[in-house]
Amino acid sequence: NEERAGLRRSLKQQATRAESSAQQAFTPRDEGTSETEFKRYQPLEPIFSKPAQQQLRDLPQATARQALCLLGELAAGVAPAWSKCKRLRQTDDVFSTRLGRDYRMLFRVEEKESQLRIEQMVHRSELERTIKGLKF
Repeated sequence: NEERAGLRRSLKQQATRAESSAQQAFTPRDEGTSETEFKRYQPLEPIFSKPAQQQLRDLPQATARQALCLLGELAAGVAPAWSKCKRLRQTDDVFSTRLGRDYRMLFRVEEKESQLRIEQMVHRSELERTIKGLKF
């Protein structure tokens, strides 16, 4: 019983630490955050290109739901959502993020207009061809 009580205390402490770190992750600005880091996570208005609108309708329902949830987090400036994004090597302003296992979303951040511009939502087999066709 004493061993179980010790394990319970340990789990409770870990849960408390995890909860406080999660709250800190969702707080976009605290005393230690520089102004440039804060700007990166400013709220953005999501704008869909015509192809992205159609592709969203064509996605499997679960993937479309995940895409919209992820877009909400990205637009709201949630830091953990941004940590899953990768900047494409071929360009400075286009990012890629996973949608489920088989799809990728390509988007741009237009800081001057405070917009998150969704360019394409494609199957990963079409990703390279789509990237080559993007206008830089």
